[in-house]
Amino acid sequence: EPNLKALEKKLDAVSISFKGRLGYHLEDLTTGAAIGERSTERFPSASTIKTAVMAVAMNEIEKGSLKWDEPVKLWSKDRRHASMWAYHLDEGLKINVDALIQLMMNVSDNTATVVLADRVGSETIEKTLLAWGFEDTAWTSYPPSSNARLVRLRETYANMGVTTPKEMGRLLALIAKGKLDQFLPLPLEH
Repeated sequence: EPNLKALEKKLDAVSISFKGRLGYHLEDLTTGAAIGERSTERFPSASTIKTAVMAVAMNEIEKGSLKWDEPVKLWSKDRRHASMWAYHLDEGLKINVDALIQLMMNVSDNTATVVLADRVGSETIEKTLLAWGFEDTAWTSYPPSSNARLVRLRETYANMGVTTPKEMGRLLALIAKGKLDQFLPLPLEH
């Protein structure tokens, strides 16, 4: 059994000596015991937001409003995010949702992520995450101007997304425990 108190001391020492702002959340999935530092503070999410985008896309697939084999047209190069794979594909090429998710999750492809998130929809991602209780996790790349919360979060965190260590930990724990499906599919009225 891991000694979380000993680990917490070590992680807190790293956090204190870090030249910047660092937060973490760690949970023992067998006992539910948790430790953290700044675990409820929002941070730019970087690529961890891709896990939330994937979860919402899977919800849309379960609902039937998105299909694994649905082709999605790649954006023009001027709208793409730098990435190793999809960025270099021909303009107008259609890639199915399954391939976009594979590129997003397996090689952290940013172009695949923004194209998939655009197909799912920023508002759908926002409403789904809020309905699941993720109030501090948001997809903020290309926020619709009509959504003041997403625009404000984008201005504050200037990133693909925002989350807290605790919320991202909760999402990962739900996936690890095989319990994310308790949310799938989210009822249509949400």
